[in-house]
Amino acid sequence: NTVVRKADVMMIIGISGGFDLDWRLEYDLSHDFLHDAAAVLLRDGRMVAAVEQERLNRIKHTNRCALPAVRACIEAHGVDVGDVDGFAYYATEDAANQLLYAYHTRMGVGQRRTEIRPLLQRLFKEEFDRDIDPSRFYFADHHMCHAMGAYVHSGFRDCLALTIDGAGEGNSCLALRVRDGVFEPVRSVPADGSLGYFYREVI
Repeated sequence: NTVVRKADVMMIIGISGGFDLDWRLEYDLSHDFLHDAAAVLLRDGRMVAAVEQERLNRIKHTNRCALPAVRACIEAHGVDVGDVDGFAYYATEDAANQLLYAYHTRMGVGQRRTEIRPLLQRLFKEEFDRDIDPSRFYFADHHMCHAMGAYVHSGFRDCLALTIDGAGEGNSCLALRVRDGVFEPVRSVPADGSLGYFYREVI
């Protein structure tokens, strides 16, 4: 493989999934929020590698940590984790922290509370033996990630984007007006009105 130098390109890795490694269950968190762990590597805005964690750990719809998938992406593209300019997680920082706060509250006072940035730093240190600057971690609204994925593949310049799923950041549905790549939220439906959760209960 040809080695890609950092100076030549901008590289971003997107990450979804939970915080537990395959061999360790430390954070017993909601599978609804953390399922289908995966990683994708973008080079100058173009996808060059993508790996679902279930292909590595053989657990269908796995909610485990996707850092082995991150490793598979960078090795497939012939780069080093230190060459990556940023790591984007598929939830807002506040939402991820609230998830962790709720977990620690549920588990009791004896559990050491943490936040998403230092947790990601620790996980990257364990996987790659590297100290990642916390400023290199970025966070994106869950529904905005869905809407952006639909928009960039749609071929439309101006459109209405609609996302419907179980829940993310307290919402189950988000409608956005898109003009020249600028997203304007129009309406949202809270998680307690989730069609996804209704479907789950029915089946």
